[in-house]
Amino acid sequence: MIYVILPAYNEEKDINKTLDDFRNIKGRAEFKIILVDDGSKDGTVQEAEKYRREYDVIVVRHETNKGLGKALASGFRYLENALADSDAVVTMDADGTHPAALIIDMAAKIKNGADAVIASRFCSAGEQHGVPPARRLLSGVSNIILKVLFPDKAINDYTSGYRAFSGRVVREVAGIYGPEIVSESGFAATPELLLKVRKSAVRIEEVPLALNYGRKSGASKIDIPKTVLRYVMLMMKLKGLR
Repeated sequence: MIYVILPAYNEEKDINKTLDDFRNIKGRAEFKIILVDDGSKDGTVQEAEKYRREYDVIVVRHETNKGLGKALASGFRYLENALADSDAVVTMDADGTHPAALIIDMAAKIKNGADAVIASRFCSAGEQHGVPPARRLLSGVSNIILKVLFPDKAINDYTSGYRAFSGRVVREVAGIYGPEIVSESGFAATPELLLKVRKSAVRIEEVPLALNYGRKSGASKIDIPKTVLRYVMLMMKLKGLR
């Protein structure tokens, strides 16, 4: 089974194109979508619920906005006791920038023994289009620093939020960290999760991602100065995971 954790906050304008894109894998894989609504004030949930007849869509709701990291943690907690070793748990954005078709390749690698698979912008054949310069700079510099501090030949993209994990590694990491499987509330949760998984993962692989930021309708929710600060604090905190 493939479980897709889809954190969403005020994604009414983009959730339709995200869920429409799952038609590209319908019939090719068995999947369930866990939409974690992080306190949206718009029609995100109402739009997502229109797909319940077409897909297995489960909505987990936060009454207030808690941030990306807490939404991911809620998704993992929801699944923790249901996972088999061979299941794939996918995390992806709800803004239409991550092509659902990649899930097939990522899940196949999990089935063949990978513990984590990263949809990578920075591996061979990876691309990114339409990304604002400040955000592109943040991703590029952060990846360089993370690669220096936490070197791993298997990882080129430490900050991509589009990933797949084996059920085994999710259960193991959840057993180690409990409710703190993701402690960061904001975008620093993305490298935090990977660095924690990396400690338990025997095999990490990547697939090339063509990130198309131009598909996103809403404004970016990332606070770049705050994220830079949290990245720095996270790197200091997790240096012991090397």
